[in-house]
Amino acid sequence: MSRQHHPVDDLVVSSNFIRAVRESGYLSLSTALAELVDNSLQAEATNIAISIGWSTDALPEIVVEDNGVGMSKDELQTCLRFGGSSRFDARQSFGRFGMGLPAASLSQARRVEVTTWRDGAAEQWVALDVDAIAAGSSPNLTARRGSSTSTSTSGCRVRWMQCDRIEYRRLAWLERSLHQGLRKVEV
Repeated sequence: MSRQHHPVDDLVVSSNFIRAVRESGYLSLSTALAELVDNSLQAEATNIAISIGWSTDALPEIVVEDNGVGMSKDELQTCLRFGGSSRFDARQSFGRFGMGLPAASLSQARRVEVTTWRDGAAEQWVALDVDAIAAGSSPNLTARRGSSTSTSTSGCRVRWMQCDRIEYRRLAWLERSLHQGLRKVEV
């Protein structure tokens, strides 16, 4: 079955676009994380946890988890699409064009996974992997079911993996830098 041509194919070269996004926008880890915190606040979260650890590839991994309202399956499937926003052009918050979550994430990490759950139902997740897309693979933006690991009845978890843009290799320094940087960022 041949792939149907879409006009946007003439506008964007996917393998180059995804790498170019990593070079634009967010100047620091703190401003990129502030985008995720803003999303959590917009989702009515009362608890937002940021955790930092090491992944198997010896690069930092950052997880932001909240107890907000979570996302519907349709919202989840568009959350990592550039321009995919349920609040497009809304003026009540920090972001409004559907660029923040994917751009902030890719500015710091080579792979991002977004997991959501609602009303105690099973988690669903999507992922975006720079290396896979640069190699010609399609993004994994179809919601997939996962096992529940959260204690809240609804919420969202954004996991940045292969954080190759973070300058601190010692977690204590990274944590200290984040505390200072997030205090300066208005959300």
